[in-house]
Amino acid sequence: MAKTYWNIANLQTAQNNLDGSLENYGKAVEIYQQLAIDEPDNSRHLRNVALTNKNIGSVLQLRGNYENALAHFQKSLSIDSENATKNPNDVSAQLDLSFTYGTIASALRDAKNFKAQSKITKKPSK
Repeated sequence: MAKTYWNIANLQTAQNNLDGSLENYGKAVEIYQQLAIDEPDNSRHLRNVALTNKNIGSVLQLRGNYENALAHFQKSLSIDSENATKNPNDVSAQLDLSFTYGTIASALRDAKNFKAQSKITKKPSK
């Protein structure tokens, strides 16, 4: 069911129905969070929580709500950082983390917070 909400939200975002998009991403993330609790050994659920939070953040960014967008990107960053650290040879985990840094930098740029953006974009690689 979460995937259905996710797909509907993607369509709504493409149609600029941002209220509907946020509602359906919200439903999807709730389901993914519960799945992550119910099946803690299945890392896919946490990854989906992170991806959905990135999408929520992107919609909020489109609306100019940078503070809340960044809060959702930070949730993704927490999950993606942990996953990338646990799985250093997992290319998907490393890409997820890099995309999250990119979304944060983009939101900071749009919010004209260039000082914080430069800290994100110059983060040293491991």
